[in-house]
Amino acid sequence: MAHSFEDQLARFGHHYEEQIFGKPTVKPEFDRLAEALPEDENYSVRLRKLLELYGQNYLSDPTEPTGPAFNDLRLAVLDLLPVTPDEYDNLKAYSTIGVQPIDYGMGVDAYFEFKDPKTGRTAYVTLDASLNQDKLDSAIRADELISELPSPLEDESAYLEAVEKLAREIGTLLLKRAAPPPTAKPVNIVIVEKNK
Repeated sequence: MAHSFEDQLARFGHHYEEQIFGKPTVKPEFDRLAEALPEDENYSVRLRKLLELYGQNYLSDPTEPTGPAFNDLRLAVLDLLPVTPDEYDNLKAYSTIGVQPIDYGMGVDAYFEFKDPKTGRTAYVTLDASLNQDKLDSAIRADELISELPSPLEDESAYLEAVEKLAREIGTLLLKRAAPPPTAKPVNIVIVEKNK
């Protein structure tokens, strides 16, 4: 049976995603729980709820991603965050390859979750990996796109440079999103009574 070029590209793309992020293991009830979430929410609200739910149902260890590049990326991001070794578990890396509705419905192949030990706030940065030029030329929904990661076996320095660059972008987003919201400046209100 012959396969179309698009089918072959999709299969190769899926393999590329798994090579970077690893294959996830999630509890079977995740699909049922995800379907129960309201559909009428905006993209950001729905995505955050899906990511929270996914994290609660993830069976793989999110502090030890199975994809070697994803693990290297996690370690590089960790080096940039203001955390102590006791707080390293505050940065989690989740693969969502092939998981409906996150991968197919929301366009997210993987994500980082960071709970800032100082603010207590949780931040997410979503990732998408693709070799598809049409996808690269169009608007993506994930925060960061990994298009062509150099092979560490062919050019280790280019690989490390690409990982470090991506880690800086992810780390910056995580810290910005985990920061406390700006506080309102106090406003002095003066009440002046008119003489009657």
